[in-house]
Amino acid sequence: MTLVIPDEILHTAHLTVAQLQQEVAQWLWQKRYATLEQASQLAQTNPQEFQREVSATSAKVADLDTSASVNLGKLANLKPRNYIVGDPEDLVHMDWSKEWREWPV
Repeated sequence: MTLVIPDEILHTAHLTVAQLQQEVAQWLWQKRYATLEQASQLAQTNPQEFQREVSATSAKVADLDTSASVNLGKLANLKPRNYIVGDPEDLVHMDWSKEWREWPV
């Protein structure tokens, strides 16, 4: 299978082809859609190096998660308010195209 991703998307995401391959390989492996061997082959590395990279990435994500919860400050003291009356899922199914057209650019 061939997947074509425009260069502008990679440029906007600040990713190289190798980084995207690594990200996709990690995702497939963590979701158990690919074996370690398949994922490391997609990432163009050996299985041991791939596992080290996954561990390093997981550690970085864990650090981000804990720092995000620590930096809430005053936001943690906000009281929940009921401004949406009804089911919030209904917002997903609303036609927002008029509002988007009026959005200042």
